[in-house]
Amino acid sequence: MALVARGCYSLMPAIGQVGRLLGATAWLYALYLWWHNRRLGLDFLLTERRQSVLT
Repeated sequence: MALVARGCYSLMPAIGQVGRLLGATAWLYALYLWWHNRRLGLDFLLTERRQSVLT
């Protein structure tokens, strides 16, 4: 997503403010994806109840 955003910013002289808008949107979407996947899907480890192991 960062590469797409940089590409949109570099196209700004050719397509005008639309490139800036697309670049900003791509950065915001990349931040959302990072925030959503920041624990790599391991949230269940935080909420799982641990039981003692009998030896």
